[in-house]
Amino acid sequence: MRNAIVTVTRETIGNAHILSFPERPRPYIVYQVPLYRVIVSGTNTTGSRISEEFEAIRFGVHRTWSREVRIVGLADEQT
Repeated sequence: MRNAIVTVTRETIGNAHILSFPERPRPYIVYQVPLYRVIVSGTNTTGSRISEEFEAIRFGVHRTWSREVRIVGLADEQT
């Protein structure tokens, strides 16, 4: 397995429409969140440098019946 570098940039490239988790009230409430550019770079089997671009959602919408809706991301798991 070769090493790869994954870079999540701060550049927004559009929006995504998502549902909350773990609870999804009915009728569904759809939230709009930004999409960010992600770059994955490394080398191919011949040793040449390659990179591919993707889009990713960096934040989700957390909603439970007992708490208010809040925005969550990886940083919430790290604190």
